[in-house]
Amino acid sequence: VLGTPSASPLQSDSISFPQRQFVMASDTPNDQTETDNHSSATTLHATPQQAEQWVVPSAGSEETAAGEGKWKENHGNLLLAVFIVIVIMGFAIIWYQQTRFVPPSFPEGDLIQTNEVQQSVLEQNNAIVIRIAGAPNNRGSIKAAIHANSTTFQSENQALFAESLTIQNGEVLWLVPLDILPEQFAVAAYHDENEDQELTLNRFGIPTERYGFTREARGLTGPPRFEDAVISRPEAGGLVFVFLR
Repeated sequence: VLGTPSASPLQSDSISFPQRQFVMASDTPNDQTETDNHSSATTLHATPQQAEQWVVPSAGSEETAAGEGKWKENHGNLLLAVFIVIVIMGFAIIWYQQTRFVPPSFPEGDLIQTNEVQQSVLEQNNAIVIRIAGAPNNRGSIKAAIHANSTTFQSENQALFAESLTIQNGEVLWLVPLDILPEQFAVAAYHDENEDQELTLNRFGIPTERYGFTREARGLTGPPRFEDAVISRPEAGGLVFVFLR
């Protein structure tokens, strides 16, 4: 048993460690140290301030500190930066697909009728021509639809009038009677190159076939609004142009 003599006025608190024992004592000149002959522990005197510095951390504390250190060294900021770069690249691709310029494909000069001949025929039939150009080839067909309001603008099946047109030299001339046209309308068209009866999209939802609307309307991440594509009905013999890209 370790302790101080009963005659000593010192009061000590003992902390036992393997092979060592630290004894906290007051700073008096009469401090005494006793070693038990039956114990292998060594007794050291220390002031309370020194004892605080001798505290040995446990194994659990070391593991916790090591764990916290590893957590602080995570790569969260790097992953966040990579994510932001991917998002920016995605928006850049969408913007490019929506605004890119593609040179149109026009028919040969000898295949184009003069404006006088076209207008004469159209006036006699009380009709207009919707000219859709920009197909890169003559494969498939061009699907075109006329919409009278915004509620049906997103659906080809609900269009006021729709037709599948045969491509010649990268374009079609669509003869439309005036009596079926409302005062205001919008035209939507796309090149159905693979004849699957729909606008083909890639895995990111970006169209892989060319499409277009009246007034060159384009949407940022999808089709434009009806208000952006709507036009007033022209006079008989008028020409409406839609460019595919």
